[in-house]
Amino acid sequence: MKIFRVDRSLDADFSAVSRALERDEAPQPDILPVRLMPDSSLLLKGDPVFLPEFARGWHFTAVPVFRVGRLGKFIAPKYAWRYIDGVCAGAVLMPPGEVRSDLACCFDSAAALSPWVKPEELPAGDFMLQIGDKILHIDTAQMHIEETVALLSRFSTLRTGDIIIPCLTPLTVPAEIGLYAALALVNASVRRLRVK
Repeated sequence: MKIFRVDRSLDADFSAVSRALERDEAPQPDILPVRLMPDSSLLLKGDPVFLPEFARGWHFTAVPVFRVGRLGKFIAPKYAWRYIDGVCAGAVLMPPGEVRSDLACCFDSAAALSPWVKPEELPAGDFMLQIGDKILHIDTAQMHIEETVALLSRFSTLRTGDIIIPCLTPLTVPAEIGLYAALALVNASVRRLRVK
């Protein structure tokens, strides 16, 4: 299983990626800031989060998460949703400031996922993330999931179970010892986060 995390904000310019895909050009690998996270970076169900000692001021960033449901290579953007079989809310544990090394964000238990739901169970065009008591509405088009799937599949075969985090959101909560917060897609099952 591969976990692709795209380190771009919701409002980042995506036009270069879209142009490359429209022209069927071979895009450069650095056109999208992608980090590969190991499967051990997923927090197991029921486990608490232990804050790493190499930094202070940790926070959780809420992210939309998509699961690949079938094998795919060179997927056209218009067919991307055929390859997605699950959607959930995620929380990525992030240190303060700019992250320069993958080791600073791809360590064990660096990400938590809420229970998966089928894409067709979500309201069309509206993606709602909740972490703690904060809720964020995202227009599905802002996530550029179609283009992200298409681009990733040009460099790597997507396999059943692979996970894609297409963007980072401005929705954050401090990850402080003693935190107990809900993580969910609104109107879906909840995952509880505990920080020790």
